[in-house]
Amino acid sequence: MCLKNIEAMVYIFMSNVDFLVYFTMLRCVYENAGLISIVYPIGVFGYALIEETRPRKWFWTLTRQYTQVVLVVKFIFSVRFINDYMYESESIEYFLELTKIGIQAHDSIGEHMLYIAPEIMLISALMINEIVLKLQGIYDKIE
Repeated sequence: MCLKNIEAMVYIFMSNVDFLVYFTMLRCVYENAGLISIVYPIGVFGYALIEETRPRKWFWTLTRQYTQVVLVVKFIFSVRFINDYMYESESIEYFLELTKIGIQAHDSIGEHMLYIAPEIMLISALMINEIVLKLQGIYDKIE
């Protein structure tokens, strides 16, 4: 009986993985507010939750690719050479603060890891969602 309950809990988790992805998308916006992360609430509230059953395959693929690009951009701007060049001029620093793009410079690796942690959690949740949909056989299908 105990194993059946554990199995039921796993199936409950598997059927609601998309809400984990939505939560992590909103968490990215909460942690790193800026123009880069504005795509996530538009995707969640503008498309994903409006779909009748679940978002289609292209939504998950586009979200994963966009998050990968955001991570690469954040890593590029965290490199010491680019970081020193960017913040050498006060006008560039003023422009970044004024537009609130969502790119920040951090001195320590710990601060930088906390800065990119929401996107890493989102990539992980997206991959878990993709695995679950493929295991259920509905990754390519539309209900």
